[in-house]
Amino acid sequence: MKKYNIAYPIHQHKLKNGLTVLVVEDDSLPMINYNTTFKAGSRNESQKTESRHGITGISHLFEHMMFNGSKKYGVGEFDRLLESNGGYSNAWTSKDMTSYYEVFPSSKLELIVDMESDRMSNLDLTKTMFLSEKEVVKEEHRMSVENSIPGTMWEMLYEHAFSVHPYHWPVIGWMEDLNQITLADCKSYYKQLYSPSNAVISIAGNVNADAVFKLLELKYGDIPGFDIPSTIFPYEKFNTGEKRVELRRPAEIESWLIGYLCCKGDHHHMPALDIIQQILLNGDSSRLVHSLVHDQPMVLDISGAFNWGIDPNLFYFGFRVPPGKSGEDALLQFTNHLEKLALNLVSNRELEKAKNQLISELVHDNSTLMGKCADISGYSIIFNDPKLVFNMIDRYLQVTVEDIKTVAEKYLTSDNRTIIQLIPQSS
Repeated sequence: MKKYNIAYPIHQHKLKNGLTVLVVEDDSLPMINYNTTFKAGSRNESQKTESRHGITGISHLFEHMMFNGSKKYGVGEFDRLLESNGGYSNAWTSKDMTSYYEVFPSSKLELIVDMESDRMSNLDLTKTMFLSEKEVVKEEHRMSVENSIPGTMWEMLYEHAFSVHPYHWPVIGWMEDLNQITLADCKSYYKQLYSPSNAVISIAGNVNADAVFKLLELKYGDIPGFDIPSTIFPYEKFNTGEKRVELRRPAEIESWLIGYLCCKGDHHHMPALDIIQQILLNGDSSRLVHSLVHDQPMVLDISGAFNWGIDPNLFYFGFRVPPGKSGEDALLQFTNHLEKLALNLVSNRELEKAKNQLISELVHDNSTLMGKCADISGYSIIFNDPKLVFNMIDRYLQVTVEDIKTVAEKYLTSDNRTIIQLIPQSS
């Protein structure tokens, strides 16, 4: 196999308040990608108990509120100034983190740093803004979950696959918690989890690292950190028996969503699970796509992924069954393919192909400013080591056919899965 390598200098600096700064110098374009990631996702929330209301969904709510004005830059000013200076921004929330990024001309770095540091320290958490954005998120919940079959199935999968761990609830939150979240909850959450000590800023582009560190010391250095206590959550038990839940809704097509409880992202089994994803799902010649979609068609399509997490997460699969075909037969064939991975060694050729696919994706991701920022930020949060991205190729190359068999035997068993089955009903 051809030897590939990913390597670029990552300049690291930590402010006294705990803010981690990562800089990649790249003068190929007069542009900058600026990424601020907080270790604050739905994992850091709590659901309703007998003693108090829950705050599930508050992380995603903050993703909305962060664009609604700070002490220095009022409502709408952040986007207006960014876009009028040739830039754009976006954000996303997951179970483990919330990330905000901007892409803009390198000449505007000081402006962006000033705006970003202001909303980290002086977000304008008014009652009017809070109530307005909460209604926006509740409407998003209605559209993306309550009135969406795929959204409902996804929510149900995690709800039933997890019972003791906070991955149990959805990123968008339970509606009963969204109804009861208060402005005081938001102010407390902001003070603790939006602290610089809980954030990673990654910057890639036409910059000088030393100049960036001085600028960020000036703009962020006086923001107080917050000593966040380390929380260890209970893990779900493996192989406790298959869970199956039926969802009956007006629909034309039968759908299935299946999740297998796997390891956390920094576990040594992670590279083998990534390779299994390629073997089973990547491209028309992959095992599941070739067999179930093309060779002996039983499903319209099939997809899935192993979700890296700070804690053990799911390897999920989803497929849709056309009219006239049996979903149970499709599930049987699907299960047989996973069992084959545990019973028989994959060929060296198939393993090498999967490794090549993964390595190609990794190299491509790290060929862009945005990809570099996203990877080193994510690796900092999940693995506590941004430079681990440079070791991933070797970790994939070291996986053997025996490793694939071992990992499939451990995780991809019927006793270790949760199934959500959509049964179409007439409207």
